Order: sequence, then C-alpha cells, then structure tokens
Amino acid sequence: MEDKDRLEEDKHTIDDLFHRSLKFKNSMEYIHFFRFIGKIFHYSHYNAMLVYSQNPEVQYFGTRGFWKKTFDRTVNENARPYVIIVPFGPAALAYDVRETCGELPPEEFINKGFNGELFKTGGYLPEEMYYEIKKELEEYKIIVEDAPMPVNQAGITDDYSLEKIHIKIYKRLSPEQKFATLIHELAHNFLGHMEQKVLTKKSVYTKGPNKGKPKIETISIPGRLVKSEDLREIEAETVSYVICCRWNLEHDAERYLSAHVTEENIKQISPELIISVADDIERYFLKRFKN
Repeated sequence: MEDKDRLEEDKHTIDDLFHRSLKFKNSMEYIHFFRFIGKIFHYSHYNAMLVYSQNPEVQYFGTRGFWKKTFDRTVNENARPYVIIVPFGPAALAYDVRETCGELPPEEFINKGFNGELFKTGGYLPEEMYYEIKKELEEYKIIVEDAPMPVNQAGITDDYSLEKIHIKIYKRLSPEQKFATLIHELAHNFLGHMEQKVLTKKSVYTKGPNKGKPKIETISIPGRLVKSEDLREIEAETVSYVICCRWNLEHDAERYLSAHVTEENIKQISPELIISVADDIERYFLKRFKN
C-alpha cells in the first residue's frame, strides 16, 4: 500500500472510530471534546482523540514514563489504561492524571502543580501582535482589513480571487475578538468553503547552498463542496475555537455554535479535517508568534 493511500485509510479509520465512540447530544459536548484536544500538546491530536473516545472524563494523560520523567509521579497499580499510538512502534498505554501519585495528591497537584489552569483561558492578545500577524499574512497575499461591518457580522471574506484572500474584520472588536474572527475566516478558506486557491510567498533562502537566492513558497487550498451553511459555520468556528484554546484565549463558541449545531450535522463533522486545518493555519502563519 502506498503512503498516500495509507494516510487516507488512517484518516477514515480515526474519523470512523470517533463517530462510533462518541455521541454528541448538544453543542456543549461538542465543545468539550475540542477544548480537550486544544489543550493537549505533549501527544498528537490523534492520540488525544483516541483517549477521549475511550473516556471523555480524562483530564490530562501520559504514559508511565511521561509521568515519571516530567512530574516525578507514578501510576497507581490498578489504574485504568488508555491505548495510544506510538510512531513506528506498537501501541502504548496512557493514564489519567487522577490515577497517579506523587508528593501531592492528584487534585492538589492539578491545583498547584498545574496552577489550577489545565483548561483555563486567559483572554489577552497584545494589539501589536495582532498587527504583526496581519503583516505575516500579507506575505502570502492574504489582506486583512479592519473595517465597518453590518450589524451582527464580525468578519467576512469578500474576495474570491484564486491567488489572494481579502478578509474584512469589524474594526471595533478587541484584539482577541479580531484574532478569533480572523482565524474563523481563514478556516473557511482552508476548509475549502471558498473555492480552490493557490497562495504564494516570495522570500530568500537563509541557509544552505542556495543561501541568498530567491525562494517561492506555495500553499494550495483545495475546493470542497459543503452545501449546508450550518455545517460550514460549525467547521470554521471549531477551527477558531481549537486555535484560541491553544493560545489560551477566551472564546465564546458555545453561544455561536448553539445556533448551528444539531445531532444530524454533527454526524457529518470530520474531527481529523478540523484539526488538520487548525494545524496548517498555525504552521503557515502563527508559528513564530507562539511562545
């Protein structure tokens, strides 16, 4: 089997596992899942999905080696194991923080060792960073304009060129709100809601034998037919939510999604696609800004 075929099979397998294992009944359960995914940095998001599908109540997980090496904690003898995938190796077993022991009991460790902030969002983005991110996007011909907007509209993509993206953001929003709205609009594009695009960035090689020579970076965005407006909004807002969680920014996604989420359209959501798009947006545009 070719690598590309195997990758596609893995994607379908993960999505199928997710949908068979989890039954979202409302937007709060849907948000709870992606909030958990957004806070797991030490393992892949695929592994976070696998653990969540085995037990949605897990707070933070790791292997025996992870707990010992990182926090000098041991796993309880009768702790419940959760299967995760190890690259180029057999499956491994992971354990929830509440089934570990150390100098502090689990709850006290969470409160003190994690400063009580496992899933807390701070809600602050320096205004100058927001404008630096806009400059970074301009390198790829993504123009972000702070502008007047119609009532009840925070942002819109109003340029359908195949080689650039023009996004308008309501100018009176806070930097944090502008960031969340910007990610929402970028997500619409990267999810394929806006038609196919090819973005380019011109720069120079900074090292190696081609140092100083021109370099062109290309981002290909495939088109993807999604007829349901509700489904498009759910996908884009969830990408924004995941990234805001990773950046410790408050995000009122529950209220927004409540107008769009139903049991039927949640069944059509691909968690793998949403997480993949969130990863792409961070890798291309936000990596140098993340602490």
